[in-house]
Amino acid sequence: MAGTTIATFTGPQDPSQLDNLLNQVINAINGYVTGSTPIVGVVSVGSTTGNLPTSGTVILNSTTRTAGTTGRYAIANPTAAQVGQVVNLFCASTVKAIVTGTFDKAKTKLTFASTTAAKNRPAGTLSAVSTSQWALISVAGPLTST
Repeated sequence: MAGTTIATFTGPQDPSQLDNLLNQVINAINGYVTGSTPIVGVVSVGSTTGNLPTSGTVILNSTTRTAGTTGRYAIANPTAAQVGQVVNLFCASTVKAIVTGTFDKAKTKLTFASTTAAKNRPAGTLSAVSTSQWALISVAGPLTST
């Protein structure tokens, strides 16, 4: 259940808390059963360049160290149907990964400087906020935006 966070409990609980947790699980599953939550697998893009999918989990395989060609990836503007969707970007190496697109605050380039702090969580998470803009909603590790 990508993108779904469900709280965990410890110790004795009020039955209403358990009911709320079960409702969260049921609602999350219903999205997949009805097709309203897209099932998107992990996509691994090339080591030098690539066009990124606009939802799901993406692994950026930046391995090129040549100046000017360091892991450059592009993400297209979201469509109206994609507004609200999330893209989780994982970096597979410590080489800088550069993602170009249209981001909040009039930024057009994100540079993930290192993956050291992002081993088990996305280096960055983008959310489609309109048909012309992505919002960076979380980041792990060093990031430069220009």
